[in-house]
Parts: sequence; C-alpha cells; structure tokens
Amino acid sequence: MVTREHGQEEFSLALFLETARQLVGAEELDPYAERDVLRLGPWRIPTRQGMMDINFVGGAGSFPIVPFWEVVTGTTPPERFKGKVVFVGNLHPSFRDFHLTPFVRSRTEVTVGVELKRATSTPGVEINASALQTLLAGRFITRWPPVWGLLYLVPVGFLVGLALIRFCHSLIQGLPILGGSLLAIGAGAQWLFSSRGLWVEIVPLVLTVMGTFVVGLVLQRSLALAQRREVVRIFGRYVSPQVVKRLVSQPELVELKGREAHLTILFSDIRGFTSMSETMEPAQVSTLLNEYLGAMTRVIFEHGGTLDKFMGDAVMAFWGDPIPQPDHALRAVRAALRMRAKTEELVAEWRRQGRQPIAAGIGINTGRVVVGNLGSSDFIDYTVIGDDVNLACRLEQVARAGQILLSKATLKEVEGKVIATTLEPITVKGRAEPVLVYELLGLIEGT
Repeated sequence: MVTREHGQEEFSLALFLETARQLVGAEELDPYAERDVLRLGPWRIPTRQGMMDINFVGGAGSFPIVPFWEVVTGTTPPERFKGKVVFVGNLHPSFRDFHLTPFVRSRTEVTVGVELKRATSTPGVEINASALQTLLAGRFITRWPPVWGLLYLVPVGFLVGLALIRFCHSLIQGLPILGGSLLAIGAGAQWLFSSRGLWVEIVPLVLTVMGTFVVGLVLQRSLALAQRREVVRIFGRYVSPQVVKRLVSQPELVELKGREAHLTILFSDIRGFTSMSETMEPAQVSTLLNEYLGAMTRVIFEHGGTLDKFMGDAVMAFWGDPIPQPDHALRAVRAALRMRAKTEELVAEWRRQGRQPIAAGIGINTGRVVVGNLGSSDFIDYTVIGDDVNLACRLEQVARAGQILLSKATLKEVEGKVIATTLEPITVKGRAEPVLVYELLGLIEGT
C-alpha cells in the first residue's frame, strides 16, 4: 500500500510518474483520477481512498540486492543495471526502515556483506520496488465493494449454512463438513486473488455460514427435543417404554394424523363385574381393578401392543401401530392367551386371600381401520375406529368367561400357528351376512 506518512506519498507518486513516463516514452504524463480508478498513460490503476494496493512480489529479499560498495568499486559491472529500474536505499537497522507486509516469515535475513537484520519485516526500499512492479506488470488488485459482500456473499453463505444443516444433524457430525466448507471458501478466495487479482472480503461469507450453521443446529436441536417431548406425551400412556424409545429415535414412524391401516384389535371385559361390584366396598373395587388392569397392561406391552383405553373393567388394545408389525395378529393372539393365564394367576392368589374371583371374555379381529389422533379440539385420543373395530367389540361381547374368540380374518393371519375350533356364526349390526366365529384354544407347539 502506498502510504501517506511524512510526505512519502508525494515522493512515491513523483517517482512512479517519472518512471512510467520514461517507460512509455511520453513527454508528459499526468495522472487523471476517476472514481476508484487512477488513469496513468496506458494503465488504469484501481484505488481505494486514493491509494493503490500493492501486489507484493514476496517478502524481504525478493529483489536482487547489490551492495553500494560493489557499484562504487566496479565489482558489479554497469551492464547488470541496463534496462532495469534501480532503487537506492539503506538497509541498515539503525535507519528503522523496516515494515510489516503480508509476507511474514519466522526468520528473514537481509545481508549486504554482513548480516544486517533478522526480522519478520521488509525493508522500505523493497516495498517501493513491489509497488513499481505492480504498476509495470499491470498486476493490480481490485477489491470487491463492501456492499457486494452484503448483496451476494451473505445470501450465498446463508444457503451454504442451510445445506450444511440439511445433511448434518449434530455438531460433531457437522464440524468436519463445516471446516471443509470454510477451507473451500478460503481456497476459492485465494484462487481469485492469485489468478484474477480480485480481493474478496470473505469475512461476511464465513460469518454467515458459521452463524447459520450454529443457529440452525440449535433450532434443529430444540425442535427435536420438542418433538421428543410430544412423542413421549402422546405415546407414553399407550405403549411400552421400549416402544416410546424407538419412536423417539425414529420419529419418521410417528404419524399423528388419522390414516388407514391394517391392524389387529383386541377387546377384553370382566364377566359379571357390575353385579359383583355392587357387593363390594368402593375401595375393594378400586384395588381389584388396579391390580387387574395393571397386569393386563403389562401383558399388552410385553407383546408389543398399543393400549387404546380402559372402559371401566374393559380393556381395548391394538397391534401394528405406531410401529409396523407384520405379525400383529400373532402378537395379539399370544397376548390374549397370556392375559387369560395371568387372570387365572391373579384369581388363584385372590382365592387364597378370600377375595372374589373374576374371569374375562376376549374378542380379536383383524382388518382395515382408521388410526391416529382422533377427537375434538378439546380432547384428542390416539385410537382406532372403523367397522372392524366394532366387530372385535362384538366378539368380546358374545365371548363367555375365559373364552377367546377370533374372527375369520384373524384366524387366516395366524393359520397353521394356532389351535381353534369353529363356533356358530353370529349376527353383527351393519352386516348382512352372519359372521364366522372361532374359539382360540392355544398355540401349536413351537409357535
């Protein structure tokens, strides 16, 4: 940079004007200043606040240095200087004419006969030589106006930051890609400077990329935590903790809107519970239901089922959602058998305690239903609805105590894996033809 200290710019400009005049062979060569450009004969020099950026050849020692005594004594022949521009300067450290440049070296030695300086700076005479070399070679530096950085680089940085967020889901995963992107930006800026002499202020671009990336990851993390809390809130009371954990880790499995799906539905209800509860104290009824419903819930969860709801002493559950289960019918059948066995275990314990026994009827059906968050703006429930849900409920209603009834659709899904017997068809409201019913006796050994 041609500086303006102690009148140096007047000397430098006069020196450059005279050198340029002699090079082009003109009698007179006056500079003509335009906006950010200085016209000087055949040259159009980009300027910034009236100053020209120096395209440095290198650091200290980039130009040949000839000691003055060699010229005076004739040791260096005059022909060496023919056709060349010669700068005369003092390199002794006592003159303090050393300045920092973009070329900083850990150890710079400028030697004229003896070592004169060990430093990271460049002699002023070499800086003047680099300035003239910039002019003679026409290797001028053009700076992008700052407003271009705002108009072009900031939007580009924003888009790059968004792209990084799209493919990176954590800070650890994103740091290598972010570092590579910043290196690519730096390399691109260096290439523009080296090949085109274009000085691009990449700070706005780098800050925008980093800012967008960090803010985006924070927002992404916040949304993920909010989604996690929503999944736990909605499904925590329907499915087992293991299923909730999987839904949190694979949120794509969660579809909260009502949709059609092929599922298996189970209804269970204690037979004669209403009349039995009339002979019991409210506290006894509450204790019995809590123990029974708690045990049934654990069985449903153990077999990967979704607890839909409790309806007094009745239990409603389904399999195949929210996590897809190709074997949802078999899971429901196994759960029903285990629910019956668990009820018998509870009854055996209650008999020893002198408490009343119970038995439940279970109905299972498989078919197309609508599943998801259904309800009103005031109350939403994750449930299933449809004609096949009604059929499962109807099967449970006709089942006797301790009996498990299957529909033809469910039996077809588990054919060859269960032992079942055919019962009399039943009439179901809304269906013209009687419905085939099968009683589940058990599983085929090895199933």
